[in-house]
Amino acid sequence: MYIHISTIEHYMNMRKYLPNYDDEFGSIVKHHRKKMNMTLEEGAKGICSVSYLSKVENNLIKPSEKYIALLSERFQIKLTSNDSFEQENILDNIIESMLFNLPIDAFKYDEDYKSKLNYFGYLVYHKMYQEAKNILEDLILYIKNFNDLELQAFLYFVSLIFQIEGRLKDSFIALELIKKKNVHQKLDLLIQKEKLRIALMMNHHPYIQLHYEKMIQKLVYHGYYHLVNELKVYYFTYMNQFLNEAQLNKHLNDNLHISKENKVYLKAHFYYIHMRYESAYELMKNYTINDVRSYMLMLLILNRLNKKDELFKMINLSFEFTNHEKLLVTYLKTKYTVKQEELLEFLRYDVLKMNDLPDEKLLIDFWYQEGIDLLKQAGYYKDATQLAQNVYYKLNDISLNID
Repeated sequence: MYIHISTIEHYMNMRKYLPNYDDEFGSIVKHHRKKMNMTLEEGAKGICSVSYLSKVENNLIKPSEKYIALLSERFQIKLTSNDSFEQENILDNIIESMLFNLPIDAFKYDEDYKSKLNYFGYLVYHKMYQEAKNILEDLILYIKNFNDLELQAFLYFVSLIFQIEGRLKDSFIALELIKKKNVHQKLDLLIQKEKLRIALMMNHHPYIQLHYEKMIQKLVYHGYYHLVNELKVYYFTYMNQFLNEAQLNKHLNDNLHISKENKVYLKAHFYYIHMRYESAYELMKNYTINDVRSYMLMLLILNRLNKKDELFKMINLSFEFTNHEKLLVTYLKTKYTVKQEELLEFLRYDVLKMNDLPDEKLLIDFWYQEGIDLLKQAGYYKDATQLAQNVYYKLNDISLNID
């Protein structure tokens, strides 16, 4: 199931008015009407106008006892209100857990949109992405029911789903759809931090220049030093392309709170992008690979050095990959196990025709270097030109619509 960002934008554009009351009656009615495959016209027939039912479902009006009884009979349900205060506490707990990496106790969702939204956030937090996507398609229909906090939480959770699909630009755009500020301080900081992290991964210079220092100062002010250190690692990864080795060493020595493991990663990344592959390998070969970022870098290094045996020892390690990382790992498996003709077909069909290029700068560079060299050597100059154009368009695309 692929959710287009335009679909979410469409439903947000339909959200012309904020809900007038905070209750689950309307969303439960909508849940059962959809479950029974009934249109608004069919649901309202003999009870009320279509407009009235639509307003009930979207929390714009609260039905009287008369209509509660009639709608209960129509949809064969007993309309009762869940504890809104309890659901608000659960959402607040999910946000707190995401901010500080705290555990969340398991719970089940009900027929109302509030508990569905909370369960959606719970699944995203626990990286149960397929289950989360199953709920996402249903939740989009309730965008008009959301209050401002619920809408922001929904868009934040959606942005994390997009990231696992490798859709960094769409993830950023989802967060850009949030217009109101200071609705929830902790969620607001998470959203701002995530936007900056995505911009660093996409190599978006203007956004980084405008927001990095301000974001670091804001996080320090609130005492969220773990987020400061997380952003600094992404920032120095981004800055590696502009620094010399002495400058990088100075930055790493000045930032005492960056872990030893992250410093090894940053130096190896520096060597890799400056094509000092042996130096990168020497740093990483005794390094315990315990996260996907270091794992992908090590695969890229081993590939550049043609260390087939070591690459094969690593290739089957299990991590939570984005779709584009999965494609790259599959390509490397193919590269060292099949004939060149089959590898070329994989590159021409699976990469050029079936998949968009990734939004992450490091992975874009991989396909540019690897793909163009291979295609030209085999005489596929038209495909090599197409790949080069795709890279150009992708780099141009991820720099647009980001303020």
